[in-house]
Amino acid sequence: MSPDAYLLRTLEQIRTADLDEVMHVLPLSEAMALVRYVCELLKPGTRKSRLSAEVLIRTGVQLIKLHQNQVIAGACERATIALLLERIKHEIEELRSRFGFNIAGLGFWQSHLAEQNDAAFRDASSRAYNLQMKRKKRAVVTVN
Repeated sequence: MSPDAYLLRTLEQIRTADLDEVMHVLPLSEAMALVRYVCELLKPGTRKSRLSAEVLIRTGVQLIKLHQNQVIAGACERATIALLLERIKHEIEELRSRFGFNIAGLGFWQSHLAEQNDAAFRDASSRAYNLQMKRKKRAVVTVN
């Protein structure tokens, strides 16, 4: 297993609720090494799944939030953080584009299926309505 795959698998196994606690344990030097590694993994053109991209984005943002004071004070490499933020924005736009395309495709597919199968659904709904009306009439007749 490659180091990239090992890191991604390990990060994916951490629950979202526990990510903050896990990142608190890391010292600043190791956290910045992880930021650099996440930045490398988010490089455009590298093959990654949607899940790994989300995990890397979440990890990068969490690390920056956690060590925000040190970043502001200048103890961290600002160029690396700026590059990470640029790559995160690019990855988020790519994910939004992919989701939008998928949602549009599903909407088209839904309308196409509705056009094809609309008659069967109308027949079933009208039969159900007729049965309800007959039951109501029987109930009214038996009460009187």
